[in-house]
Amino acid sequence: MNRFMFNVVRYCPHLTLAFAAATLVLVILNYFNPLLGFLSTTYSKVILILFCICALFSSLGAIVLYRDIMGRSRKNKTR
Repeated sequence: MNRFMFNVVRYCPHLTLAFAAATLVLVILNYFNPLLGFLSTTYSKVILILFCICALFSSLGAIVLYRDIMGRSRKNKTR
């Protein structure tokens, strides 16, 4: 696994949690004060887009890591 993918697998889950927490805060604030429109601002849209991108990279990194581990275990079984 190259260095970039290692960093994606390492940091994206943490960023996903941070963006999920920020999104949850915006949803709660919007629920209690809908007139301020917390979910209609550009800031909230950027957080949602970054959350989706981090979740996508986290998932892809987990899939690559899983395939790498499964590939190694299959190679060890055939020996």
